[in-house]
Amino acid sequence: MRSPIHNFQQPASVSGTAERIAASWNSTAHGAPVRQILRGPLLQAHRTPLALQGGVPAATLQRTPDVDDPTRFTQVHEGLFVSTPSGGNLRPWVNPDPANGVAGTAEDIKNQFIAALRAHIAANPLSVGGTVPTRTTESQAETTAIAADQDIRATFPQITTPLPEARIRDVVDIIQPSQTSDIQFLNQWLENRLSLMTDIDEFNIRTTNPPDPRYEQMLADILADTWAGPNVRTLASRQAAFIEAGAKIFLHRGTPADLRRLILIHELTHFYTDQGFRDWVDATTAPRFYTEGFTEYLARLVMTPAERATRTNYGPNFQAIQDKVATFVPDDDIARAYFLGEVWRLEATSAVARQLFESQVGMREGAPRNTDVAESQSSHGIVQTVEEGSRYRFMNLAINQMAPKPEHVAFFEEIRQRHLDGHPDVQIRFVGHADETGGARHNMDLSRRRAEAFYQMARDAGVPDSQLIDASSPPHRGETEPTADNATIHGRALNRRVELFLVRGGIAAPLP
Repeated sequence: MRSPIHNFQQPASVSGTAERIAASWNSTAHGAPVRQILRGPLLQAHRTPLALQGGVPAATLQRTPDVDDPTRFTQVHEGLFVSTPSGGNLRPWVNPDPANGVAGTAEDIKNQFIAALRAHIAANPLSVGGTVPTRTTESQAETTAIAADQDIRATFPQITTPLPEARIRDVVDIIQPSQTSDIQFLNQWLENRLSLMTDIDEFNIRTTNPPDPRYEQMLADILADTWAGPNVRTLASRQAAFIEAGAKIFLHRGTPADLRRLILIHELTHFYTDQGFRDWVDATTAPRFYTEGFTEYLARLVMTPAERATRTNYGPNFQAIQDKVATFVPDDDIARAYFLGEVWRLEATSAVARQLFESQVGMREGAPRNTDVAESQSSHGIVQTVEEGSRYRFMNLAINQMAPKPEHVAFFEEIRQRHLDGHPDVQIRFVGHADETGGARHNMDLSRRRAEAFYQMARDAGVPDSQLIDASSPPHRGETEPTADNATIHGRALNRRVELFLVRGGIAAPLP
C-alpha cells in the first residue's frame, strides 16, 4: 500500500553555462510504506550549479483573496475534488485493443514520457553524464536542516509540537548508492516524473492505496524499455533527496548549499502535516499533485523574497493551489488546514471535511433545530486571520446570542497585545453579522448587539475608548453579507460572526 509522498524537486544541473533550462520536471509523488521519494533536483555533472527548473515562472504570493464570496468553499471543493489539476474532468483509462488498432492509455503515457525524457536529455546531456562533485556533507545537511526548521516554526505558530533538534539531526542523512538502485525507489522516482512530464493526473486510474495493476504494469514496461530504463536509472541515482519511511530525509552529496536549504524547507514542512489533512487530500482528484502544491505554497512563505523570486520548483503545483485555493481563503486558513487538520476552512463538502468539522468544532449537519441551538452554544468559537494586522473574524457565535466565546476572547487578547498595546494611533472597528435563520429585522438587530458585545469585550480588555471607532453606533449588516453558504450548518456557523478591522494613523477608514 502506498502513502502520499513527497518531493522530487527540479534537477539541479551543473553545466558550464549560466542559463536556466525550462523543463517540465515538477511532479508530485506518492510513496511506498518503506520509501518516499523527494521530487527534488537531479544532480548533474560539471562545475557551475544550474537548476533545471519547472516550466512555470516563479509566482509571487501577493494576492487579494476573495474571502467575502459565499460560494468560495464550493469553488474550492470543485477545483480539488471534481476537476483535474488542469481544470477538466477525469478521462477514462482505455485498455489496449490491438484488433481495433487501439494502443491504450498506458502505451500513450509511456510514449509521452519517453519523448519528454529524450527532450530533457538532449537539452541537458550532463544530466546523464559526467561526475557529480561533493557539495553536501552530513554535518552541513544537519546544520542547514536545524536552521530551516527554526524558520518554519517562526513562520507558522500553528505548529504545536516542534521537532526536537536531536530528532532533526537523526532525520537528515546522505544518500548511499544502494538506496537509489532498488526497484521500489525506481518505481517511486518514475511515478513522480510521470505526474510531472505526462498527462497521467488527467486520467481516472488509481495510483495509490492500492494502485491499479494496469498502472503498475505501465511502470514496469517503462523500466524495461531498452532506452528509457537505463536513463531512468542514471537520473534516479542523481536524485537530490528522498524520504524513507516518512521518517528520514536523505540528501545527495552533490546538492549545492542554496538548493540544500530550499529542499529542507520543503521537506521539513512535510513532517508537520496533520493526519486529517493527509486523509482529506488523498480524496482529491490528484493527491500527489495537490500534496506537493500545498507544501510548496507554505514552504514559499518561509523562504526569503530573493529565494521566492527565482523559485520555480513545483511551479504547476504551486500555481494550482494559488488559483484553486488561495484565491478564496487566507494563508492562515491554509496553514491551519495543513498543520492542524482544519480542512473545513478550505471546503466543507467532502466527507473528511464534514467529519472533521463535526469533531473539531462540535456541530453536526442535519441535527434537529433544538440540537442545532444547543450545539451552537457548546461548540468552539472559530477565529480567522483574514489579513494579519488589518482584518480578523470571530465566527460561530451561538444562535441568537451576542456574547464572545472563550476562543474569541483569547484571540482578541493576542491581537490586542500585537497591535494595540503601545500603539495609540491604531484604532479598531467591529462589524456585526448574522446568518439567515430568523427574520431580516431580527437579524439586523442581532448583528448590532453582537458588535456592541465585542466593543464591550475590548473595553473589558483595557482598550481605551479613544481606540474604539463607532462604538456608540456599531456597524452591523444583519444577514446581508454572508461569507459562506447559509444552506449548511458549516456556512451558518461562519456567518454568525463579528469582524474586526484595524485602522492606523488616526484616520478613520471608510466603513468596510
